[in-house]
Amino acid sequence: MSGSGVTLGQFLAAIRKQESGGNYRAVNSSSGALGAYQVMPANVASWTQRALGHALTPAQYLASDSAQDAVASTILGGYFNKYGAAGAAAMWYSGQPDPTKTYGSPPVYQYVKDVLALIGTSGSVSTSATPADDTSGSTTVTAGLQQAGYDAVINLTPWGVPLNPLKLPGWLAGKLAGGAEGAAGGIATGMWDAAGPVLLTALGLATAASLLVMGVYITVKPELDDAEQAVGQVAAGAALAA
Repeated sequence: MSGSGVTLGQFLAAIRKQESGGNYRAVNSSSGALGAYQVMPANVASWTQRALGHALTPAQYLASDSAQDAVASTILGGYFNKYGAAGAAAMWYSGQPDPTKTYGSPPVYQYVKDVLALIGTSGSVSTSATPADDTSGSTTVTAGLQQAGYDAVINLTPWGVPLNPLKLPGWLAGKLAGGAEGAAGGIATGMWDAAGPVLLTALGLATAASLLVMGVYITVKPELDDAEQAVGQVAAGAALAA
Protein backbone atom coordinates (compact mmCIF):
# COMPACT_ATOMS: atom_id res chain seq x y z
CA MET A 1 0.00 0.00 0.00
CA SER A 2 2.56 2.54 -1.11
CA GLY A 3 0.24 5.26 -2.32
CA SER A 4 -1.18 5.71 -5.81
CA GLY A 5 1.54 6.85 -8.19
CA VAL A 6 3.81 8.08 -5.37
CA THR A 7 7.29 6.63 -4.95
CA LEU A 8 9.17 6.33 -1.66
CA GLY A 9 11.78 8.74 -2.98
CA GLN A 10 9.14 11.40 -3.64
CA PHE A 11 7.60 10.83 -0.22
CA LEU A 12 10.92 11.12 1.63
CA ALA A 13 11.80 14.29 -0.29
CA ALA A 14 8.45 15.80 0.72
CA ILE A 15 8.98 14.91 4.41
CA ARG A 16 12.45 16.48 4.29
CA LYS A 17 11.03 19.67 2.80
CA GLN A 18 8.14 19.79 5.24
CA GLU A 19 10.18 19.07 8.36
CA SER A 20 13.35 21.08 7.80
CA GLY A 21 13.41 22.55 4.30
CA GLY A 22 15.91 19.81 3.48
CA ASN A 23 18.43 20.95 6.10
CA TYR A 24 20.38 17.94 7.38
CA ARG A 25 21.87 20.00 10.22
CA ALA A 26 18.57 21.36 11.52
CA VAL A 27 17.93 21.16 15.27
CA ASN A 28 14.51 22.06 16.65
CA SER A 29 15.02 24.56 19.47
CA SER A 30 11.85 23.42 21.26
CA SER A 31 11.74 19.63 20.95
CA GLY A 32 15.38 18.93 20.06
CA ALA A 33 14.36 17.02 16.92
CA LEU A 34 17.33 16.41 14.64
CA GLY A 35 18.22 16.62 10.98
CA ALA A 36 16.37 16.74 7.70
CA TYR A 37 13.56 14.46 8.89
CA GLN A 38 13.44 15.86 12.46
CA VAL A 39 13.95 12.62 14.37
CA MET A 40 13.66 12.81 18.16
CA PRO A 41 17.03 12.24 19.90
CA ALA A 42 15.56 9.43 22.04
CA ASN A 43 14.93 7.39 18.87
CA VAL A 44 18.35 7.82 17.28
CA ALA A 45 20.15 4.88 18.91
CA SER A 46 17.47 2.24 18.26
CA TRP A 47 16.64 3.50 14.77
CA THR A 48 20.26 3.73 13.59
CA GLN A 49 20.82 0.23 15.00
CA ARG A 50 17.94 -1.00 12.82
CA ALA A 51 18.95 0.95 9.74
CA LEU A 52 22.74 0.69 9.91
CA GLY A 53 23.43 -2.31 12.12
CA HIS A 54 25.06 -0.15 14.79
CA ALA A 55 23.85 2.64 17.03
CA LEU A 56 24.89 6.27 16.59
CA THR A 57 24.80 9.09 19.09
CA PRO A 58 22.55 12.05 18.31
CA ALA A 59 25.62 14.10 17.38
CA GLN A 60 26.90 11.42 15.00
CA TYR A 61 23.46 11.08 13.47
CA LEU A 62 23.14 14.83 12.94
CA ALA A 63 26.52 14.94 11.20
CA SER A 64 25.71 12.18 8.70
CA ASP A 65 23.41 12.74 5.72
CA SER A 66 23.61 9.06 4.77
CA ALA A 67 22.63 7.92 8.26
CA GLN A 68 19.62 10.21 8.23
CA ASP A 69 18.53 8.94 4.83
CA ALA A 70 19.02 5.33 5.93
CA VAL A 71 16.87 5.83 9.03
CA ALA A 72 14.17 7.54 6.97
CA SER A 73 14.21 4.77 4.38
CA THR A 74 13.90 2.13 7.11
CA ILE A 75 11.39 3.70 9.49
CA LEU A 76 9.42 6.00 7.22
CA GLY A 77 9.72 3.47 4.41
CA GLY A 78 8.06 0.89 6.63
CA TYR A 79 5.19 3.27 7.35
CA PHE A 80 4.94 4.15 3.65
CA ASN A 81 4.70 0.51 2.57
CA LYS A 82 2.10 -0.24 5.23
CA TYR A 83 -0.08 2.87 5.24
CA GLY A 84 0.62 4.72 1.98
CA ALA A 85 1.85 8.30 1.71
CA ALA A 86 -0.97 9.95 3.66
CA GLY A 87 -0.98 7.37 6.46
CA ALA A 88 2.80 7.40 6.74
CA ALA A 89 2.87 11.20 7.00
CA ALA A 90 0.24 11.04 9.74
CA MET A 91 2.22 8.33 11.54
CA TRP A 92 5.41 10.37 11.40
CA TYR A 93 3.71 13.48 12.74
CA SER A 94 1.28 12.05 15.27
CA GLY A 95 2.13 8.44 16.07
CA GLN A 96 -1.03 7.07 14.44
CA PRO A 97 -1.86 6.46 10.75
CA ASP A 98 -5.24 8.20 10.37
CA PRO A 99 -4.57 11.27 8.15
CA THR A 100 -7.92 12.90 8.95
CA LYS A 101 -7.32 13.53 12.66
CA THR A 102 -7.83 17.15 13.68
CA TYR A 103 -5.71 17.51 16.81
CA GLY A 104 -2.31 19.15 16.94
CA SER A 105 -0.91 22.49 15.87
CA PRO A 106 -1.04 22.39 12.92
CA PRO A 107 -3.68 19.63 12.96
CA VAL A 108 -2.73 16.23 11.60
CA TYR A 109 -4.84 16.53 8.47
CA GLN A 110 -3.20 19.85 7.57
CA TYR A 111 0.30 18.41 8.01
CA VAL A 112 -0.63 15.50 5.74
CA LYS A 113 -2.12 17.84 3.13
CA ASP A 114 1.06 19.92 3.14
CA VAL A 115 3.22 16.84 2.61
CA LEU A 116 1.02 15.56 -0.22
CA ALA A 117 1.06 19.00 -1.83
CA LEU A 118 4.86 18.89 -1.84
CA ILE A 119 4.67 15.56 -3.66
CA GLY A 120 2.27 17.07 -6.16
CA THR A 121 -0.85 15.17 -5.20
CA SER A 122 -3.77 16.24 -3.04
CA GLY A 123 -4.65 12.68 -2.08
CA SER A 124 -8.01 12.09 -0.42
CA VAL A 125 -7.45 13.80 2.91
CA SER A 126 -10.41 15.92 3.91
CA THR A 127 -12.29 16.87 7.06
CA SER A 128 -15.16 19.11 7.99
CA ALA A 129 -14.10 19.22 11.62
CA THR A 130 -12.03 21.83 13.37
CA PRO A 131 -9.06 21.16 15.67
CA ALA A 132 -11.25 21.75 18.72
CA ASP A 133 -13.64 18.97 17.67
CA ASP A 134 -11.14 16.12 17.98
CA THR A 135 -9.20 15.51 21.18
CA SER A 136 -8.38 11.87 20.50
CA GLY A 137 -4.71 12.66 20.11
CA SER A 138 -4.36 13.32 23.82
CA THR A 139 -4.80 9.59 24.45
CA THR A 140 -2.90 8.23 21.47
CA VAL A 141 -1.18 5.18 22.92
CA THR A 142 1.40 4.91 20.14
CA ALA A 143 2.58 8.50 20.44
CA GLY A 144 5.94 7.33 21.77
CA LEU A 145 6.92 6.16 18.28
CA GLN A 146 8.24 9.58 17.32
CA GLN A 147 7.06 11.88 20.11
CA ALA A 148 6.77 14.85 17.79
CA GLY A 149 3.06 14.18 17.46
CA TYR A 150 2.61 13.85 21.19
CA ASP A 151 4.41 17.15 21.72
CA ALA A 152 2.11 18.78 19.19
CA VAL A 153 -1.00 17.42 20.86
CA ILE A 154 -0.30 18.87 24.28
CA ASN A 155 0.82 22.35 23.21
CA LEU A 156 4.28 23.01 24.57
CA THR A 157 5.75 26.25 25.85
CA PRO A 158 8.77 27.70 23.98
CA TRP A 159 10.92 25.73 26.48
CA GLY A 160 9.37 22.42 25.44
CA VAL A 161 7.32 21.91 28.61
CA PRO A 162 3.54 21.29 28.47
CA LEU A 163 1.30 24.28 29.12
CA ASN A 164 -1.17 22.03 30.92
CA PRO A 165 0.40 20.76 34.19
CA LEU A 166 -1.86 17.70 34.10
CA LYS A 167 0.05 16.60 30.99
CA LEU A 168 3.45 16.73 32.72
CA PRO A 169 3.42 13.08 33.90
CA GLY A 170 2.67 11.76 30.42
CA TRP A 171 5.19 14.10 28.85
CA LEU A 172 7.91 12.98 31.26
CA ALA A 173 7.03 9.32 30.73
CA GLY A 174 7.23 9.77 26.97
CA LYS A 175 10.62 11.46 27.25
CA LEU A 176 11.97 8.70 29.50
CA ALA A 177 10.57 5.75 27.55
CA GLY A 178 10.32 7.21 24.05
CA GLY A 179 13.56 5.60 22.90
CA ALA A 180 11.84 2.22 22.79
CA GLU A 181 10.26 1.58 19.41
CA GLY A 182 6.52 1.20 19.53
CA ALA A 183 5.14 -0.08 22.81
CA ALA A 184 7.22 1.30 25.67
CA GLY A 185 7.12 5.01 24.96
CA GLY A 186 3.51 4.95 23.85
CA ILE A 187 2.26 2.81 26.72
CA ALA A 188 4.10 5.03 29.18
CA THR A 189 2.51 8.19 27.85
CA GLY A 190 -0.89 6.52 27.67
CA MET A 191 -0.70 5.20 31.22
CA TRP A 192 0.50 8.46 32.68
CA ASP A 193 -2.01 10.49 30.70
CA ALA A 194 -4.71 8.37 32.29
CA ALA A 195 -3.25 8.22 35.80
CA GLY A 196 -1.57 11.62 35.97
CA PRO A 197 -4.68 13.81 36.13
CA VAL A 198 -6.27 11.46 38.67
CA LEU A 199 -3.22 11.47 40.93
CA LEU A 200 -2.72 15.22 40.67
CA THR A 201 -6.42 15.86 41.30
CA ALA A 202 -6.37 13.56 44.34
CA LEU A 203 -3.29 15.35 45.64
CA GLY A 204 -4.97 18.71 45.12
CA LEU A 205 -8.12 17.59 46.95
CA ALA A 206 -6.06 16.18 49.83
CA THR A 207 -4.14 19.43 50.08
CA ALA A 208 -7.36 21.46 50.04
CA ALA A 209 -8.88 19.23 52.74
CA SER A 210 -5.77 19.61 54.89
CA LEU A 211 -5.86 23.39 54.54
CA LEU A 212 -9.58 23.41 55.39
CA VAL A 213 -9.03 21.34 58.54
CA MET A 214 -6.12 23.56 59.52
CA GLY A 215 -8.21 26.66 58.94
CA VAL A 216 -11.07 25.32 61.07
CA TYR A 217 -8.65 24.36 63.81
CA ILE A 218 -7.01 27.78 63.83
CA THR A 219 -10.43 29.45 63.92
CA VAL A 220 -11.95 27.24 66.64
CA LYS A 221 -8.89 26.76 68.88
CA PRO A 222 -9.14 30.15 70.68
CA GLU A 223 -12.77 29.43 71.57
CA LEU A 224 -11.83 25.95 72.82
CA ASP A 225 -9.06 27.46 74.92
CA ASP A 226 -11.49 30.01 76.40
CA ALA A 227 -14.03 27.27 77.16
CA GLU A 228 -11.33 25.12 78.77
CA GLN A 229 -10.19 28.06 80.86
CA ALA A 230 -13.77 28.80 81.95
CA VAL A 231 -14.31 25.18 82.96
CA GLY A 232 -11.08 25.31 84.93
CA GLN A 233 -12.14 28.42 86.76
CA VAL A 234 -15.53 26.92 87.64
CA ALA A 235 -13.84 23.79 88.87
CA ALA A 236 -11.42 25.87 90.99
CA GLY A 237 -14.29 27.89 92.42
CA ALA A 238 -16.20 24.76 93.31
CA ALA A 239 -13.16 23.35 95.05
CA LEU A 240 -12.74 26.50 97.15
CA ALA A 241 -16.42 26.51 98.07
CA ALA A 242 -16.15 22.94 99.21
